[in-house]
Amino acid sequence: MSFFQSPQVLGLLLLTGAAVAPMAQVNVKINFEPASYATPAGYLKDAGAPYNATTNRGWVTQASLSTATHAPLDLQLNTRDRAISGIDARLNTLIHMQYPTGTAGNTTPGAYEYAVPNGTYKVVVSVGDRLYDSQHYINVEGVSVISNFVGKSGTQFKQDSTVVSVTDGRITVDAIGGANTKLNYIHISTAGAPPEPAPVDLKINFQDSPPTPPAGYLKDYGQGYGLRTSANQGTGLSYGWVAPGTATPATLTALGRSRTTPSDRRLATFMHMQQSPAGSWEIAVPNGYYTVTVSMGDATTLDSRHRLAIEGQPAITDFVPTTVNRFFTAAQVVQVADGRLTLNAAGGTNSKLNYVTLKSTTAPAGRPSIGGVAPASGSVNVLRDAAISAEVNLVAGPINPATVTSATARILRSNDNVVMPSTANTSGGGDVVVIQPTTPLAATTGYRYEFSDGLQDVDGKPFLPATGHFTTGSTLTPPSTQVFDPIALGSAASGYNFTTLAIGPDAKLYAGTLSGEILRFPLNADGTLGARQLITSVISDNGGVGQAIIGMVFDPAATSANPVLWITANHRTLTGAPDWSGKIVRLSGANLETVVNYVVGLPRAVRDHMSNSLAWGPDGALYLSQGSRSANGAYDNAWRSDERLLNAAVLRIDPAAIPVPPLNVKTEEGGTYNPYAPGAPVTLFATGIRNAYDLVWHSNGSLYVSGNGSAAGGNSPATPSPLPAACQDRFDKAIFGAYTGPSVPAIVNNATAQVDMLYRAEAGKYYGHPNPRRCEWVLNGGNPTSGVDLLEEPQYPVGTMPDRNWTPPAFDYGEHFSPNGIIEYKNNRFSGSLQGKMLVVRYSGGKDILVLTVNPTTKAISASEVLNTNGIKFGDPLDLVENTANGYLYLAEYAAMKLTLLRPR
Repeated sequence: MSFFQSPQVLGLLLLTGAAVAPMAQVNVKINFEPASYATPAGYLKDAGAPYNATTNRGWVTQASLSTATHAPLDLQLNTRDRAISGIDARLNTLIHMQYPTGTAGNTTPGAYEYAVPNGTYKVVVSVGDRLYDSQHYINVEGVSVISNFVGKSGTQFKQDSTVVSVTDGRITVDAIGGANTKLNYIHISTAGAPPEPAPVDLKINFQDSPPTPPAGYLKDYGQGYGLRTSANQGTGLSYGWVAPGTATPATLTALGRSRTTPSDRRLATFMHMQQSPAGSWEIAVPNGYYTVTVSMGDATTLDSRHRLAIEGQPAITDFVPTTVNRFFTAAQVVQVADGRLTLNAAGGTNSKLNYVTLKSTTAPAGRPSIGGVAPASGSVNVLRDAAISAEVNLVAGPINPATVTSATARILRSNDNVVMPSTANTSGGGDVVVIQPTTPLAATTGYRYEFSDGLQDVDGKPFLPATGHFTTGSTLTPPSTQVFDPIALGSAASGYNFTTLAIGPDAKLYAGTLSGEILRFPLNADGTLGARQLITSVISDNGGVGQAIIGMVFDPAATSANPVLWITANHRTLTGAPDWSGKIVRLSGANLETVVNYVVGLPRAVRDHMSNSLAWGPDGALYLSQGSRSANGAYDNAWRSDERLLNAAVLRIDPAAIPVPPLNVKTEEGGTYNPYAPGAPVTLFATGIRNAYDLVWHSNGSLYVSGNGSAAGGNSPATPSPLPAACQDRFDKAIFGAYTGPSVPAIVNNATAQVDMLYRAEAGKYYGHPNPRRCEWVLNGGNPTSGVDLLEEPQYPVGTMPDRNWTPPAFDYGEHFSPNGIIEYKNNRFSGSLQGKMLVVRYSGGKDILVLTVNPTTKAISASEVLNTNGIKFGDPLDLVENTANGYLYLAEYAAMKLTLLRPR
């Protein structure tokens, strides 16, 4: 492959900011790490994937290096994160190049290859680990770089380099001669290229002359541009003030100010940029890309219309302060091409600059970014407990959930920069970021939300930073009149990612986990738990490998002596999961020791859309919510998958019709199962339900299913012409006859985020998520008129009708709440005022429990409110269950890794 055809070299040029030219320098850094690890800044992620022609990098077998064709090798099981605090992030991670025999990894020795133009290169490598069980050998292009390095306390890692010539278009790194060699990172650069400038990481506070700057900051008190030599101004740095639009130094030493408030001294000090003389600020830095953060405002005087451009790019535009929003902070990625970074307030009125930080970064091209945010910047009267939800613009892969933290996505009080207690998470598709305050924000107070470049996608690309501000109103989301007190259940009910809950016929609490354990607890009279029993039969039956238990329901015929339990079991990984790996499993025996796989071959998304929850219907059948494999029905960058015939649907399973389990329901890629066949044990009940974590048969005879809507950025399929022959035997043929349309165009990168929806699922109905395998093409309500239509998709042309079988949802939860566990409350506590209502756990926005009132006549939702739990926000709650004997609730908090009792007051 020629240099100009090499995608990884083009990506490198974007990363470094170089122009595409024949003599462009190669300068690439690669960190070897698990897929979920936050990649160090400036590095590419390698998680052990085999070499392929798309990325032109990856792993091959060591044995094949002696042959003309190098065989790709998958070493994704061989990456590790040691998670040691205070260590270089690059040294915390490694990949086993020669996994020891008899352990749970790929024991085939591997070599790493990276495609480059033929030439001469310097290659830096690092090996080592905190475990001293290796003899590290590294050869690059056959040249020995590290030989027989054995780690020990105090010398755990070794870095070395060599210069090699490449004649075959690939740099090859092997570990021949070693034993259990562990590679941390490599750096490949064109030999003889100018050395990289040292990365810049500076913080500068603007103030009057005498005070000491805030900790970690240098000070600028208005001196004209030049070499700075005063105390607290750094060493060898040139910065200062110039007349706007010129390089002429200007002295603003009389224009620095220091207020007595707030306590954050960065905000209590500032420099007037537009008094006499007016000034722009500059600092000498190497040419390159920088993340620049600036703050403007004044603690006491509201006489400004702040405006600031960084290298000519608007960062703060006409920010007019108020008593509750006196300051605004913005972040921008800019390119410096003239050796000086410039801040200019042209167009503002009495703009006041508090501080600036600048840090070397990568080019903005090819990086993911934050899209629309709700509430939008500048919003007022925002609910004090409202979540901040941000759409994202992805470029290749979804968000790496490990990078979504309270440090990378946060809320700060505007007037003093105090960080508010909150949690942050993303969706299953990694296509949204949600920040939820854990305690109510103050009334009529200004706040700022920040998304930093610490957010990364799964390929290690950092997000572009983004900020916005809003003002709260005086109100909270109205709570219910029924009050439940959260009660901690102790260490026995913690330490697992709990996913599902059930009360057994033995009046015990059962809790399933993401790793395949089932925990069983006796229930005390006060709702607390007795001694824990750990049940691992699901893991044992799967060869010792854990499986994600998402659904769990007891058989109607189960007894205390034989508590028969049905579960869904899924491949436990949440990234890169294999398709066709979902199962329905029957457990029986006093300790659930008898394991029978009843249904296998259920389709699976690469991320966390799985075979979800189960419920027994009034007809004696099991009902399963089967997740989708895409955002909007077609292949997209977040999910990277196409739908299967059984995806995005509620399935009906008749266990009695499976005389000899397991039944394999694989429908494609060699599978032949037909859910439409007469007498088929697994059939489609309702379709077009994107990803429903849970479902409940209500006492009114209706099946209610909570669906998680997609973030923006998904793709929807176009109707092919001619229609596939399968469309003549579509799901709804018995109602409407052969399918003839409507015909719809594809939607690419859908700008509309979907709301989360509650469906009253009825047999044979379609609810809006397309699946080409089922000849379902129209997303939600189409776009039938020029007005605002129910669940319309504006990117369709006007006149696009909804699918003939489309049924609107029963309730709109709003965007990005992630409604999951759902039950009908059955106890008559609170004089029966909660009885018959549905309780829905909200995982992302809210982090609480929503109460839905069901109209007894129409069976529609007539009212909603938040269950009163004394204002407590939960740690990514996933499921709940009621002990119907006393009305006590138990909640599974996934991220908090604990169970919580909610005791009715």
